[in-house]
Amino acid sequence: MTSVWWMLPVLLLAWLLLWWVTRTKNISEKDRSIILRKWGEVDTLMGEQRYREAVLEADKILDFVMKRMGIVGETFATRFKKTEKLIGRQEEVWAAHKMRNQLVHEIDFDITAGRARSAIEAFRHALKKLNAL
Repeated sequence: MTSVWWMLPVLLLAWLLLWWVTRTKNISEKDRSIILRKWGEVDTLMGEQRYREAVLEADKILDFVMKRMGIVGETFATRFKKTEKLIGRQEEVWAAHKMRNQLVHEIDFDITAGRARSAIEAFRHALKKLNAL
């Protein structure tokens, strides 16, 4: 029986660490108004068939939200990995982010309307799951 008691503090410490790592802050009303305004710009860009800019803006909005929620990490990727349980559909959002990287870093990368719509929907889904939209 005494050999089991040492596990209690270890389990408590593990639970506290898990809570600390997974805790997130809510989006403030000021930040939410910024997000909604910027997302309106994304919708406008899509309507104007400015797909490249729409994907770049949507990616920036998601990164802004993760930072405002207190999700720590040096890069988008490290912050994004910590949202796995919050967002779901990780593969779609990650593909959208990779498309953003291609748009920024590959001189001849061209985006189709269908691929842009898929990326924007993935970002929209993530933002809704994070209660930002």
